[in-house]
Amino acid sequence: MHNGRMRFTDINDHTTRFLYRTNHSIITAIFASLIGYIAANSEIGIGIAAGWLLHILMDIWTHKGGIVDGIRPFYPLSGWKFPAIIWWKEELARRKWIYIINLAAATAAYCLI
Repeated sequence: MHNGRMRFTDINDHTTRFLYRTNHSIITAIFASLIGYIAANSEIGIGIAAGWLLHILMDIWTHKGGIVDGIRPFYPLSGWKFPAIIWWKEELARRKWIYIINLAAATAAYCLI
């Protein structure tokens, strides 16, 4: 989007915030799930909904800072943001073991599926 002129970590413009908020919205997740349900089948629609909504649910608690500054679950219909508890980047800097637990949980979920 920025033709390599800006590092990803420095991106803090209106378009990036809009795209991030839209992609972390329950409204968008439901819309994408319906498209998957209609275009493919119910299993695809349910899979999209489960993964996307679980991602939003996990991010709600851990996105207090950065350009995100809180998840807006009903964006663009509402600008209300969930009052997050922590900012994950700060926690990872202090506690590296959180990252290891996260990777282990993701690996276990992948193996179970």
